[in-house]
Amino acid sequence: MLRRVVVTGLGAVTPLGVGVQRTWQRLLAGESGIVSLAGRAPQERWKQLPSTVAGAVPEGRGEGEWNADDWLDAAEQRRMSRFTQFAIAATEMALTQARWPPSELGKTGRNTAAADDDSPYARTGVCLGSGIGNLEELYDTSMAYAEGGYKRVSPLFVPRILLNMAAGHISMRYGFQGPNHTVSTACTTGAHSLGDAARFIAMGDADVMVAGGAEACLHPLTLAGFARSRSLATPPAGAGTGDTWDARQSCRPFDRDRNGFVVAEGAAVLLLEELGHARARGVPILAELCGYGCSGDAWHMTAPHPSGIGALRAMRRALQSAGLRPRDVDYVNAHATGTLVGDAAEAAAIRTLMLDEGVADESTITVSSTKGAVGHLLGAAGSIEAIFSVLAINDNTQPIMCRHARPVLPAGVKSGDSIDDDDDSGGGGDNDDSSYSSGSKDGGQACSRAANSRGHRPCAAPIRSRPRRGSRGVRHFHATPRDANITERLGDMARQAMRRTVAPYSAFGATREMYQKCTQPAAYSISEEARRTDNVPTTEDGEEIGVGGGLWHDEFNLLASFSTWSQVTMLHMYLLVTRLRCFDKETYQMWQSMLSDHFFQEAEDKMDVVHHITSRGLRQRHLQDLFMAWRGVIVAYDEGLVRGDAVLAAALWRNLFKARPEVDLRHLAAVVSWMRRSVSRLGQMPDESVLLRSASGIFSWPSPEADLALVDRPATQELRALLQQHKENASTSAQGAPAENDVPEANGKGQLAAA
Repeated sequence: MLRRVVVTGLGAVTPLGVGVQRTWQRLLAGESGIVSLAGRAPQERWKQLPSTVAGAVPEGRGEGEWNADDWLDAAEQRRMSRFTQFAIAATEMALTQARWPPSELGKTGRNTAAADDDSPYARTGVCLGSGIGNLEELYDTSMAYAEGGYKRVSPLFVPRILLNMAAGHISMRYGFQGPNHTVSTACTTGAHSLGDAARFIAMGDADVMVAGGAEACLHPLTLAGFARSRSLATPPAGAGTGDTWDARQSCRPFDRDRNGFVVAEGAAVLLLEELGHARARGVPILAELCGYGCSGDAWHMTAPHPSGIGALRAMRRALQSAGLRPRDVDYVNAHATGTLVGDAAEAAAIRTLMLDEGVADESTITVSSTKGAVGHLLGAAGSIEAIFSVLAINDNTQPIMCRHARPVLPAGVKSGDSIDDDDDSGGGGDNDDSSYSSGSKDGGQACSRAANSRGHRPCAAPIRSRPRRGSRGVRHFHATPRDANITERLGDMARQAMRRTVAPYSAFGATREMYQKCTQPAAYSISEEARRTDNVPTTEDGEEIGVGGGLWHDEFNLLASFSTWSQVTMLHMYLLVTRLRCFDKETYQMWQSMLSDHFFQEAEDKMDVVHHITSRGLRQRHLQDLFMAWRGVIVAYDEGLVRGDAVLAAALWRNLFKARPEVDLRHLAAVVSWMRRSVSRLGQMPDESVLLRSASGIFSWPSPEADLALVDRPATQELRALLQQHKENASTSAQGAPAENDVPEANGKGQLAAA
């Protein structure tokens, strides 16, 4: 049987200050540690960056400010990089709180090399990592070597840049001779460190583990790299990049105006201990780490899978490991960094886990992200969020979500008993999740930490207790009690979907599912082999042709290309828009906007990932053209539905079939008939069926045979007659672009004659 793991000590150095309680109290007060670095030297390097805001640890000799002299002597400071110094300070705090090692043993284990395997020092290990580490040392040494050669390189260069030296220095400083382990998995480093450390204890390799992450890479090169990858929060147009832009407003998780994350520095350390070991010492138990799960997206270097499946998998595994159900979770500390893609994917994962798998009622779960206050600590993000989750459990409160002015996603759900869930993710598709529970009289606490959407993420699930304080900056989502009958469920969900407080999040999940039905029919791909061998076929206009399948490609003879995919997707979206117009103006505009957002986001992803259009400017120009095409499609199809089949067929011929003269009239008639039938079906659907993600019943894909069976009696003849009326206009426009509403005539072979 695996041994149980509890938390007995916490230590933190963050942009909100040095010390756990200072950081926590400032977080609850809604304060921010994000500042502008534009005034730092050398200013010419900072000024040219598109974003110069960061979460910087405050320095000085005042309360809560960082002063290395308080923790290290001069010789130690020379040997250690900044992130290692942060790690030492956070470790000292955690050890002091946990009263480890005991005072009778002392805190210097330098003479314990000969100790037996059962000694406290041999049974204490370190698991601490960093995402980037000492980038400044790498940069400065590279410049020095380029200018002065070999002798300009410090003998401390290599020890100062190794990521495992933080764990090594902690081990040497305190004499810990148990497992010494370093994790480096980008943004999930801190979470992975906690999960790995917990497993060392659970498997009996150690009784006590120092676990967490540290980061200190606030350098122009860091911000330049993230800015070039289009990941950083940038100021709005005209706001400038320096002090004129309020840095505190830059990181906006789950906000409609979010546009990137904010790099931050700091360290967070938790002292993990075997339950029986902690009880024997009589130390207070802060929480129990009761579950852990991780996964990989196998999707993209920096972006999560749009569905959030990797994060969902990690969260499920963490809860399964903890023996918990999704409905047991009351609070999720989300990874949510403020990026467009990452937050959306994570929200999708949380929604699937919590709402589709059994959350009970409206006060079941609350979701918030703390990055609006501290920024993204990269390698320390998972561990600082674990600390916030443990503190939330102990104080019966939830951290607020700063800069959450225009929410597009829900913050959570609540239930009677609480479980804390915290998720993290990182570049490369890592996802990690761990679970914690609050302490009780017998020393057991139940808090769980759930997986993040972008990389390996540990997650914490909250304890069983109702929060006393108001949840400022968090929003609540309602789900029907699980013992309700189906009528009550549908009615309640429909009413809640229409409520203003939950509509953005509800609409996001519903429109995502609707959109998936719109984008699937004309899906296509381009193989990596064809790309490597430069063997991707193209049209005369230079558009790449991929590999597709299904009715639109095989039956209607449309190319497996970006233009076909976009036109077929817009056609399906248009049919949904016709139904959404039946709702009130605010609901219609919000749902249509989110539906469009899904489309344009995937369109840019296809340009980048499938077609390798790496220029952001070029992609933006294509998106502008696509936006105009979307507006034109709405106008053209609206006119066709009102004025008749001939006008609708003309719009389809121009847009979907690109005015090809050889188009089979039966195909055109089939699509016209299918559109009419789909609009009729949508009009007959109850509002709740549309809003409650019943997209699977909306479309019955057009079939040339089935639809012609309908239009042939006598609609085919009527359509032919109407098309014939446009013969003259079609002929006169043969030398130029087809005139509006022009469609070629039908020849005797059932094909459209050349215009």
